[in-house]
Amino acid sequence: MSVRHATRWVATALWVSIVAAVSTAGAEVPIDDFSQADKTGMLLLLNNASGAMPSATAIDFGLTGVIGGVRQLTVSANALIPPGQEVCAKVDPSVSPELTPGLSTNSSFDGRGTFELLYDAGAVGLDLDLSQFKGVRFRPNIVDAGVGGGAVSYKLTLTDESSNTASATVASVQSCFQPDPQTPCNEHRFLFSDFSGISLRHIRSIRFSVASDDAFDAIIGPITLFGTTETVPLLSPGMLVVLIATLGAVGLVGMLRTTETG
Repeated sequence: MSVRHATRWVATALWVSIVAAVSTAGAEVPIDDFSQADKTGMLLLLNNASGAMPSATAIDFGLTGVIGGVRQLTVSANALIPPGQEVCAKVDPSVSPELTPGLSTNSSFDGRGTFELLYDAGAVGLDLDLSQFKGVRFRPNIVDAGVGGGAVSYKLTLTDESSNTASATVASVQSCFQPDPQTPCNEHRFLFSDFSGISLRHIRSIRFSVASDDAFDAIIGPITLFGTTETVPLLSPGMLVVLIATLGAVGLVGMLRTTETG
């Protein structure tokens, strides 16, 4: 196993240790708390110089508070962006003092802009057991649905280890600003009971996307698993065996190097 793969396994182990403690207390488990960002914290900008159907992708490795330790952010548009207009996004760990960290998105032209987050441990695969959770929930911090009044849609896609895929979508025309008691943002949920044809015990990847047919702005807060009060074995037995072996190998290599230099 390469050093890069070993690093991903270690990141997953750290995430799972956090999950075990949180699950025992009956609290939510983070898919992404957006508290860390490197490349995905840089502005991914698409404009009329970016091509007919532009897209841009950035990936961060070794993150805490992120399922699998790796986050991939992709920004895309399905049409030529008019001059002076743009589509852009970034992960902002410190949006403002009154807001939780989140995914900041903006589409200033009246054509679909799509913002996708992918969690698959950097193409290694998560192999997570989500069967004892009820689903995924998130709450926007800010949504400006735009002058066209079109709905902002949120989509969750799960893929299992056999490459079976299931998706669910929720949509809202709500414009909101979370700190304002007059216009609070509603919480949105994806229930796993609505996902059929996949094995929740062996989930390889999780995709979360935001899109609209109108110009809009949004800041999406932490994305979490919810609905369990038990300690949940998120890693499959096979993944646990490999994880233990990997951590042992990493420790052995460190000991050998220490001996050689001692």
